[in-house]
This record gives sequence, structure tokens and C-alpha cells, in this order.
Amino acid sequence: MKKVQLLILLSVLSISFVSRGQTLIESFDAVSTDTTYGTLLEAPSTAAFSEVTDDKVEGAASLKFHGNLASVHTWGTYVQRQKVYPEGTFLDLSRNDSLSLWIKVTMPPELPASFVFRIHIADRPNQGDNNEEYIYEHTTIIDAVSGWVHLKIPLFERVVDSGNPDTTGFILFPAAWSRNPATQENNKVLDYDKIVAYNIAAVSLTDVADSVEFLLDKFERTGVREVPLVVFNGKAVPGNLEMWTWGQSQGSIEEGAGSTPQKNAVKWVQGDEWSNGWTGLAWNIVPPHSLVNAWSTDSLKFKLKSESWSDTLRIQLETSGTQKSMFLLVPPGDNQWHEYGFPLNSAIKVNESAVTDLADPSNLTLFQFVTGDWVGSGVAGSVLWFDDIWTGNPDIDVEASVAPTNLAIIPGTYVNLVTWSDVPGEDGESYNIYYSMNPITDVAQAEVAATKIEEGEQLFTHVLRSPVNDLEVAYYYAITCADDNGNISDHASTGPVSNTAQGVATISLNAPTFAADGNLGEWSGVTPIHIAPSGGGYIVTNTIIDSDDDLSLDAYLAVDNTYLYVALDVEDDVISNSQTTTYLNDSPDLFLGLYNWHGAPHTSYSRGAEPDYHFRFSYDRALIDGLSGGDSLLVPGADYYWGEKFPSGYAVEARIPWSLLATKFGDNLFVPVEGYRIPIDFSINDADASGTREGILTYSPINEDQSWNNVSLWLYTWIGNTWLDVEDGDPALVNTYSLSQNYPNPFNPTTQIIYTLEKPGLVTIKVYDILGRFITTLVNEQQNSGLHTINFNASDLSSGIYFYQLNSGSFSSSRKMILMK
Repeated sequence: MKKVQLLILLSVLSISFVSRGQTLIESFDAVSTDTTYGTLLEAPSTAAFSEVTDDKVEGAASLKFHGNLASVHTWGTYVQRQKVYPEGTFLDLSRNDSLSLWIKVTMPPELPASFVFRIHIADRPNQGDNNEEYIYEHTTIIDAVSGWVHLKIPLFERVVDSGNPDTTGFILFPAAWSRNPATQENNKVLDYDKIVAYNIAAVSLTDVADSVEFLLDKFERTGVREVPLVVFNGKAVPGNLEMWTWGQSQGSIEEGAGSTPQKNAVKWVQGDEWSNGWTGLAWNIVPPHSLVNAWSTDSLKFKLKSESWSDTLRIQLETSGTQKSMFLLVPPGDNQWHEYGFPLNSAIKVNESAVTDLADPSNLTLFQFVTGDWVGSGVAGSVLWFDDIWTGNPDIDVEASVAPTNLAIIPGTYVNLVTWSDVPGEDGESYNIYYSMNPITDVAQAEVAATKIEEGEQLFTHVLRSPVNDLEVAYYYAITCADDNGNISDHASTGPVSNTAQGVATISLNAPTFAADGNLGEWSGVTPIHIAPSGGGYIVTNTIIDSDDDLSLDAYLAVDNTYLYVALDVEDDVISNSQTTTYLNDSPDLFLGLYNWHGAPHTSYSRGAEPDYHFRFSYDRALIDGLSGGDSLLVPGADYYWGEKFPSGYAVEARIPWSLLATKFGDNLFVPVEGYRIPIDFSINDADASGTREGILTYSPINEDQSWNNVSLWLYTWIGNTWLDVEDGDPALVNTYSLSQNYPNPFNPTTQIIYTLEKPGLVTIKVYDILGRFITTLVNEQQNSGLHTINFNASDLSSGIYFYQLNSGSFSSSRKMILMK
């Protein structure tokens, strides 16, 4: 028998508001005055709806539903009360497993067998989609007079494209009922979080006229639909998680290294932070995740390959520092993939003095793999691989979205404002911003301005920095979208945008005549990095620094081929060093990466060729995080000083040998090179009179007291007074001839040219126009071997394409540059 066809025509904007915590959908207290409700029927059928105040389940009233269904079709007719959500809003049912409705029949139909009760819900996942309708049907609930009956409706999608709806869930409006794909379909999947309308209906299945009347009350979304926790989906880390490491571990996602050739893997290279081997690979869960309903029936599963290490591994879920649950595993160390599963309810409490309870399954905030202490010590350099880390039976999405649109750049004072349009149809996605002096064809070759910008922000402020002096720059920009599963889209890009970069203090190549005595006079030739609440510094949220007098500092940094030199001139009105933990006292922290940073930032501390360091300067010693066998680096003496100064504050001086860092950590020996772009940050702790930390002042605006575990939050500066382009390669190998691309390019009106000489000799650099006509000579002199930098001011030239040519001995090289005024 052909059923009645229902078409809901709505218009929904792409900007959505979702109400999550509230469970009540409709109280029916004032439906007659609610303009979002309407009536659907086929004339001459009629319907009447009114509030009943003296017969209800809760609230002020119930709704009386009275329908007179006329003889319209041989297959019947209908009367419906329809709720249409305002444009831009949705009913989100994704966290619930059922609907709840109270119903009381006051007048049943004369032919009960020909009547059914239905609930329709319509979704619309993307702007511009059709509405797609799903139907639940109960064949007997309105057949006879009844008292109040509590009806439970499963929020379950039955995958049926023909036949009739029933009480076991919702089916897509059947094709057999003449569903029109052009107007009544979108993706043929019930999108629980994008419900744009619902209908409550009485339907006659014959051509016999009849009527029915019943009361409705307390329509709710109920139960909790368990959302799986996916830590790694075989391709990427989902957008709601942040992966990081501690204890000098290194974590990375390796393309094609998974359990099958099409999949990726998380690679964990263990560190060894202390003598007991503490080290970890962790993921922050933002916002907290609930597995409360799955805790008794589900398992935590993952795939693991261990190259050689086979000590005890701790798998850990946490709610807080006092609530931690763990599972223990000894990998076989056979370099083969194995899949493991641990029932969630078999977790045991972590055996640490501060831990008082198991993790709360309803509020999980951290997942990590840990070694160290009584469960087995990590071995520095040991490698573990992970592929798929999950609970439940998630539907893993490995397809990226389309690229973002409407990318635009608005120049400001020392900043470029980056705007774009969110990708439609994606929820929980984030955006990554890139920039380069050259057109961006591959974001892996560009600089990273920002990652994980949340959906809906659509604005990023790119701060423009240059070494020492202001400089005209011209940047191309690109953007990608990372969906909720971590899949990265293709990029959208822009043409060049010119603006002025602000000169910032750098790491000096003019090392002072060092004396660890607190007298900073020898640093007068070095420009300090000034960090203060009034400028150049940022106060961590929920900490207190009253003024520059309360806490501020000038940080002097210098390098030569043997040492890193540090001097800190700290203003602090009250000095307190009563705690054994250094960061709870008055002490500055320095974060420094010893490599030429270009491209994606490190997220965790790296070792080897691109090492990251966290120095702590305490009143009784200089420390460094992650030092095996203890964290002391320097003690007071010829290389270290910490002391109070008159009338307030304190001074720090330190001289740290590159060889000491390389030996202690097994890293490459650092060789400073002018132009290296160096990751850097500061956190200055302020204890004041309370005897514990009250304030934290940082150099990076996004530090928020997290730079200790996330290198990507650091800022950057340069060594010396110049910079090297990302395409210049490693200029440490200066025993060759080379001519780098000028930077910036295009430029207006100044640009910088870097070149290296294998041997001493006569050097000429000349500029020509596009027709080959000589313009000017930039260099014509004898020069030593090594790295050289010159600045070219083209203020007297007109816009256009020019060439510069270097000649020295038998070496000759030319490059093109663009003057854009």
C-alpha cells in the first residue's frame, strides 16, 4: 500500500548553534504561541491544537492533538504538528540514544487498525543540501483510550530503503513512497547533530474518514550515545587531541609506516629524563571525553610494534593529577605488529603517592604511554610504533575536506591579518596557516604561521618579525583545513602581500668578556630582549603580575663557537626562594632550539641534529630538563651566577659550553651561523611574599605555561643581524661558492643578498635590468672565504625585474629579483 509522501522545505544557514546539555526538547506548555510550530495536512482534513492545563505530566500544560482526517487518497492521509528550527540552529541528538515522549489517548479512531502514530525527523548536514527525512512508526499506541504512557523511541538508523517504518528506529523516507532524490535526499545518512525539524503525526492508512485525539507532554532527548575515543586513526591525530612528549622523548607521525602500506604510524623514540627512566608519549583530550557507559563493556585497543625494547609499558587514562587509571604491557620486542585490547573496567589505579583514585570515566582529559619507576624504566633511543588507538567501533574518516575559500590578507602595523571562510559541512575542523617569500605550491616547503586554529575563528594575526631593524617584506600565504579526524585538505593560496616587519632583538655574535659576577657592564654592546607586562611580555592566565616593578627583565644572549652566553637582568620587588622546586621560586626559564628552524615547528622536544632545550636558572644552580642522571647543569662559580641586586631584583649570568650539551644529550655539536632562525621563549616565575609562585611572565603570547611541553608555542629570533631564506639550505657548509635568493623577494625598496665564498679573492656583484643593461655595482673588493651579506636599496629604480650576478675566481652565478613599488 502506498504511503503518504511528506516534503519539508526549510532553509538553514551554515552558521549553527547547538544546545547540548539540556535534555528537554519540548514541554508543550505554550506551543499555541510558538511561531516555530506549524500544521501540515491535506484538505479537507482539519486539525486543532491547544494547551490542557489540568491534565499533564509536568510543567504548566500538555498539548491536545485533535485531527479529523478526511477521505483524500486510497492510501490515506495525515495530520502533523511540525517544529521547524530557526535559521542557523539545530537540534543535536548526537549524544543521546533515545527520545522520550508522554502520550495519553482521549479519543481513539473508529477504525484503530487503519491508524498509526509517527515521528519524523529531518536533517540537513550542509548549507545548500536538501532536507532528508527519517520516520519512526508505532502502529498501536493511539488505538485505544489510555492513561499517560511513557513512549521510548530509539535513536537508531535502520538501513532500509523499502518497506515500512516501525518501532525499532528511524528509516529514510522509503523509495517505495516515491521519494524524489533531487529534492528529498542529501547524503542518505542520518546526521544526528544536524536535525532541522521534527513532526508528530497521526496517519490514516485507508480512504475512510476518521478522527483521533490525544495529549502530548514532556518530549525529551534521553540516554547517552557512547562516542568512541579515537587517539590515532591510522592516518592522523583527531582534531580534538594534542600529541606531545615529555622526558626528552620524541613523537612524530610517519607517512606510510603503519601496519599496512596505506596507513601511517605514530613513532615514539624514548628519552630518559631521570635515572629511573621516566619518559612518555601523551595526548591532551580537549574537551574531556566520557566513556562512562562503555566502561563496563568496551575495551581500549591499539596496534603496537616494538623494535627491541621489551620492558613494562604503562598505558594510562587520566582525569587529573590525583585520578589515574592504567594497564600494563610487556611488548615482545620482535619488530612485528601486534594488536592489543584491554577491558576498560580492568584498569588499576596508578601507584603514585599523589594518586588517590581511578580516572573518572565521564571526564577523561589525558591519554599516554609511560615508562619509568616501578613499572619498568625507559631506555633512551628505544623505538615503539603505534597504529590505530581507539575504543568502541568508530567509523574512521580518512578523506580530507575541500580546501578553504576566500583567503584574504589585510596588512596592519607590523602584522598581517589573515581571514578565510570555514569549509562548509565540516564540524570540529581546524585550520593551518603558511607563508613564504615565494609562491606556495607545497606547504611543506613554506613557513608555518599557525596550526590548529579552531572552527569559527576565521581570523589570525600574523606578527611580522625581522632581525634587528624594520624591513619591508612580501609574503605569499596559504591555508589548509584539518578535519575532525585530522585529515588535511589541499591548500588555498594568495599572491604576495607587502608590509613592514618589526625589527627584534637577536642573539649576538659579539660575545662579551664573560665574568660570572652579576656586573652586566660587559653586555652593553648587546641589545637585550625586553620582557615586561607593559610591552614585550605576556602574563599567563590566572596568574598575577601587578606591574613592571613587580616583574620584568632584560635578557642578553650571545654565542661564539664554544659557548652560549646568557645574562638576565630581572626587576622583582620581592625575592622568595623557599621552595625546593625551582619553578615555585623566583626563577627564569629559557627555551631554546639549536638549529635553523624553517617549516613545521617541533611539537615535542627533539634530539640529535635539531635539539630543543629547557634551561632553568635557580638561585643555587642552573638546571636543564631531561638530563639523564640528574638535572643540574652548572653550579655557582666561574660559569654561573645568581644574586640579588640593589635596590631590588636579581641578576643571572651563565656560560654554557656547546660540548657540554652535546655530551650530556648525545646531540650534534652546535655551530652558530649568522642568519639562523632560532626557536626561543622565556617563562619568568614570580614567587613574591607568599613563598610560592603567583605570577608567570612569558615572551611568547601563546605560551600559557605550556612551553615546557610544546615546542610549537615558542617564538623565534635570529643569530646575528641577518637572516637566511628557507631555500638557502644549511649555510654551515660555507666552504663552497653559493649565491642565495634575495630576501624578501618581491621587495620594496630594500632587500638582502647572502652568498658564500670557498676561497678568498676578488668579488663583484652587479645588478642588471631585464634587457641586460648594467644598473649598479654592489660589491667590488677582496673578501675572505665564508658567509657574506649585503643590503641593496633600490629606491631610485622603477618597479620591474632585475638580475644580480656574483663573480669570484672561476665561479659565476645569477639570480632574478622583483622590485614591486
